[in-house]
Amino acid sequence: MKFQLLLSGRIPSGNKSVNPDFAKRIRLQIHDQLQSLWQSLPLSEYSKWKDYDEYSDVSWEGCCVFPILDVRHIALINSRNFAAARLDIHFYDPEGGLNLKSEVVDVDNRLKVLFDALQIPQNNRHIPDGIERLHTLLENDRFIWDVSVQRHRLLRKIEDSDFFTQIIVEFIPQRVVIGNLSLFGVEAH
Repeated sequence: MKFQLLLSGRIPSGNKSVNPDFAKRIRLQIHDQLQSLWQSLPLSEYSKWKDYDEYSDVSWEGCCVFPILDVRHIALINSRNFAAARLDIHFYDPEGGLNLKSEVVDVDNRLKVLFDALQIPQNNRHIPDGIERLHTLLENDRFIWDVSVQRHRLLRKIEDSDFFTQIIVEFIPQRVVIGNLSLFGVEAH
């Protein structure tokens, strides 16, 4: 399965303390998009993976629910569905590749911050307020098997909203089983 996530706002480098509000804002954007993805094919056929209330055991094969910190985290890519992620990340920012003194060229630290936002948070400060079920891309960032990164320059005036990150996610098998077979090699629209 292949799909895209689009994040609005500047992803800071980890050189300065990352504001918990930033993590909440990014996680909420990811949550909203993944919630929509679960309602479309092929994921809509796997609703039992995220609706574990019907089951008393959350460790069964395929289950995407991880109850942590009083929140039910729904991690699309996890150890129970034998999947990993290939990420093609595109940073769109006003400074692009032209200003080498800018903090936005600190790509490795920006990736660390982004990877943290894509996985289940381990701290209540990074969970959006009022959320009982939080959709995340990854159980843990160790499920990222391959990553490519490109920076693009936007020819607009600089405002926080002028920073975008596009993440093309490919759901790749660690192990193919009957339960996950239809998720490989398809695009979700």
